[in-house]
Formats: sequence, C-alpha cells, structure tokens
Amino acid sequence: MVNENFIRIAWRRAAFCLGLACLSTPAMAAVEDFVGTWANIGRDTSGITHMVVTRAGLGANIQVFGECQPRDCNWGNARGTVYSSGPDRDPRRAANSITANFSAGFSQKFIVLREARGNQVTVDVYTSFTDRSRRANYMSTVRMRRDRQVAVPPRRGGNQGTPEDWWQQQYGRTYSYNDDVFYQQCRQSPDPAGVIAGALIGGILGHVLGDGRTGATVAGVVVGGVAGAALTQDLSCEDRSYAYRTYYDGLNAGASNRSYDWRNQSSGSYGSFNVGEYYDDPYGFRCATYSQAIYVQGRPQEATGRACRQPDGTWAIVS
Repeated sequence: MVNENFIRIAWRRAAFCLGLACLSTPAMAAVEDFVGTWANIGRDTSGITHMVVTRAGLGANIQVFGECQPRDCNWGNARGTVYSSGPDRDPRRAANSITANFSAGFSQKFIVLREARGNQVTVDVYTSFTDRSRRANYMSTVRMRRDRQVAVPPRRGGNQGTPEDWWQQQYGRTYSYNDDVFYQQCRQSPDPAGVIAGALIGGILGHVLGDGRTGATVAGVVVGGVAGAALTQDLSCEDRSYAYRTYYDGLNAGASNRSYDWRNQSSGSYGSFNVGEYYDDPYGFRCATYSQAIYVQGRPQEATGRACRQPDGTWAIVS
C-alpha cells in the first residue's frame, strides 16, 4: 500500500516546485505535449531510463522503465492524474503536470511530470522504501527527451536479440490460440459471429485447416491471460462470439477513439469495445489502449487495458 504520509509530503514539495516553475514559465501545455515515448538524457542514470505516456480519457497512462541489470526493470503501467493551472482551466488544454504512483516491490515511486516543452519533459521521482531497510526516502529529478526512433530501451552494453526476444523481455510470454479463453471454453459451442470459422483468433488458421501448420499465424486476436479472461468471464459463449468480433475489428482497424458495438438478440446481452490511442511501446511493438462496457441482464460492467501486436502480427491482451 502506498505510504500516504510520504505521498502528502512529496506532493507538497512537488506543488511548491511547480508553483515556482509557473511563476517563471507562464505558458501552459496540453496533455498531448506530455504524450509520447521519452528517454533519459543521461544514459548512465540509475533511475528512470525510458517512459511511455499515452492519452486515456481525461487522464493519461504512464509506463516507466528503470535501470536494472541485465535489462531494464518495467515498473508497470499507472493511470496518471492531469493537473491544470487553476480550477477554471481545462487540464486537457492547460496542463502543467501529471502525477502517478508505482510500486517497485521494495519501494513506492511517486512521479511528477512537468515542464513539457517541445522535445523535453522534467520528471521528479519521490522514492519511499517499504522493505524496512531504514534507507532514507529521497527525491530525484531527471530530464527526458522525446525519442521517436528508439526501438528498444537504452541499456548498458548495447542492444541484442530478435523481436521475439524483445517481446519476451517486455511481456514475459508469447500468446497463441491455446491461450485464448474463447478457444479453450467455447470451441465446441455455437459460434454465431464466426470466430473459429473466420480464424479471428491469432494463430488458429493452420490448426483449423488440419494441414499440420499449427504454428501458422494470421492477423488475429488472442484474448488470454488474466486480463483477457476478465474481459469475458461473465459472458456466455454466444455472447463472447459477438464481443470477440468487436475486439478483432477494433484493434485491426487502426482508428483511435472509436467504439464497436455488439448485441446478442437471443440473450439480450450487449456491449461496446472502445479503442483509445495507438502507440509504439519502447521495443517498437504497436499497442493500443482499450475500454469495454458490457451489459448482462441489465447490469453494467466495465474494464480497461491495453493490447499489443506480437512479432507474428497477432494482437494480444497484455493488461
């Protein structure tokens, strides 16, 4: 659990610092000025090495990487809170900072993004140790530059490996049709939207054809893992068939901020799948944020997360 006293102290210090910055730099930024892939200007840093910021409704999603050996540590993703210069200012157009909390196992990290100007942004990092090591809490500041060209995070000793290696480093595993919850649980059930027949599940085409090419891949979707299972856990197999087509259509359309609706006339269940923003992660894989709203027996359920394209082209739900 986040140390609330530490966060309050950290925020007071950050607010004081931001206040001074605002006195000398009256120009405000838009949320889009913070969006992008960022690399630490100091390559030999012991703190943040790389950061990805994407839009998420009125806020932002922030993914942070820290210096570790033999490869950078992924602090994970956190929802960022956007602050404007005053209560009457729209934070989307007059943003002066974004804050987020991360858990690094032995510590808690509270970060403040500020002074986004052109190709640079300042990040304050407040670290609170939770491992009873008696190390003192501390604050550090890093300056980051926009990094559109980097395919992998900067690491000491150079970058090695194939796209498959990079995917494993970033996401821990490769997903196939055997990981897909629809294929696992519903392949013997009615499939009104043609998920199986249409090979909408990533990698399923060779298996369906029965020609021995079980490793063959198409531009499908794999709804697997804990996050994927949570998307459809309260839906029947027929409902899932309809919902799955919206995942396939939405992620492959390439259109940001667009919703795809489905309805099962037989059960009365319906829902929508919204693709938020597309972006490239630090390893160069294409990703997209998403949100889902489903209605089962009139009860609404919502979920958010992100999907990324594996080296074989398959979209996989990764969070």
